[in-house]
Amino acid sequence: MICKFANEVRTSCKDDYKKLLVEYNDLMFLIRKEKHLSINENYPSANSLRSSNVIRCGQVDEQARLLLEVYKEHFDELYSIDEKFIIEIKDLETKFTFFNRTKIEVEYRNEPEKLYLKRVEHTKELTLRCSNIYQKLVTISGANS
Repeated sequence: MICKFANEVRTSCKDDYKKLLVEYNDLMFLIRKEKHLSINENYPSANSLRSSNVIRCGQVDEQARLLLEVYKEHFDELYSIDEKFIIEIKDLETKFTFFNRTKIEVEYRNEPEKLYLKRVEHTKELTLRCSNIYQKLVTISGANS
């Protein structure tokens, strides 16, 4: 029964998970490109790409939030599988609060470089945590993905 629940949740969030991974991989490519431009002292292009990357972080965060919503729609099934899923989801949900989002902006408002790095780090954390939940569902359901 647990495998059935895990498979049900996994299949219902599979498309959102794939969209998240595509957005995230695109962002990581652009971050590497921005670093390459900075190293080669092409600062105007690097700064332009950095601004674009901050916007993309927001897009990736939104995709992660949509995936979290799908997880929340399956609250009962996830609770039946393992109570730890609920703890992870509630903890992840706090990362999407207004306070948490603006905290980074306020702490590093006078340090653009650190703000950018913290913003990217935050997006990586959200993506990793959403991905970990999905991977646990894959393992429990016995699916290949």
